[in-house]
Amino acid sequence: MNRVLAFGLSIFLQTSMASAGDLRATPDIPGCDYGFTGVVERGDARKIRSVIQPSSEGVTLCLDSPGGSYIEGIAMFYAIWDKDSIETRVRNGHLCFSACALAFQGGSRVVGTGAIRGKFASIDAGARLGFHAPTLALPDSQNYAPETVKAAYDTAVQGAAQLFVMSRMKEHAARGMSDFLYARTLATPPDSMYEIDTIGKASLAEVAVRHVPIPEITWRGIRNVCETALVMTGDHLSGLADLTDSFRGFQDTGDDGTGRPILLKDRTWSWSTDYELNFVVRGYPAPHVNERFCKVSMSKIALNRELGLPLGHRDPMTQWFTVSLWNDAYVPNDGSFGQYATGDFKMDERVSVPWTALWDPMTPLADFAR
Repeated sequence: MNRVLAFGLSIFLQTSMASAGDLRATPDIPGCDYGFTGVVERGDARKIRSVIQPSSEGVTLCLDSPGGSYIEGIAMFYAIWDKDSIETRVRNGHLCFSACALAFQGGSRVVGTGAIRGKFASIDAGARLGFHAPTLALPDSQNYAPETVKAAYDTAVQGAAQLFVMSRMKEHAARGMSDFLYARTLATPPDSMYEIDTIGKASLAEVAVRHVPIPEITWRGIRNVCETALVMTGDHLSGLADLTDSFRGFQDTGDDGTGRPILLKDRTWSWSTDYELNFVVRGYPAPHVNERFCKVSMSKIALNRELGLPLGHRDPMTQWFTVSLWNDAYVPNDGSFGQYATGDFKMDERVSVPWTALWDPMTPLADFAR
């Protein structure tokens, strides 16, 4: 490769550079209206703008690419986002790395009479999705002219700046990139790859996963959901060296703030209404007050609808818990806790967590590959 300003290619570019990106309609592939394959190069964002037509019903763009130009990948993100109707998907057995992964993040749709944007970007359980930081690309030479180094440096900085702006994109329920994923992307050297390959990584990266069955709802599963929500709303994601650090410290015993331990399995409460299932777990550590509470709610209608469909026809974009987190002090430790849980309560934070978070966060997605 002899262009100084083309950077961001991953170490996975083992295919021929002659195989430039190809975008075409794919009526022959179930679940994909369009397909993009090959190396991401300059002009691919323009192809998306000109070839894919907006649709009130939405269209699905399936991606299969080892990466390419980092700057063009970000341009593809905006081309996809700006259409207001493109869902992105990586199918089982396919990969989307580097620049392709940035384009993938643009998958979203504006839906409903209120014109609300939602994130519509998913991977099959057997797909591979990987991110890394921009790189400083220089020609294969031991001697570099100052202007060559400066040009490469300026381009790398431009890529990092554009990545930051992309990560701050937010409209209603859709974000360009979660804080967790942005931090891990910048922390991953260009000769490596941060792959979304476990349940926990997918949850924190806000990437929907297809073909993952809904397990039986247990208190251990509800705690997985609560702990995912606690990590999502934490302010320490940028300093994490590994996903296991995110969930470190969650034990079977909580603290009521007075020195008395709370066995989390014994400090739970559940109830249902005509429309919702609700679960409360108490005893997570909270600053300055006794303890933190977690309430997990899900729609009965949505659950019954999804369970009534074959696994391959379920929609991961509609499978979300509503999780409310709040801190409180002087909560009863006797049977009246049930009244407290079902009554009015404070809400400090609310976050959406995917149903797949019922699984242990370290579960490999490959375990569900079809």
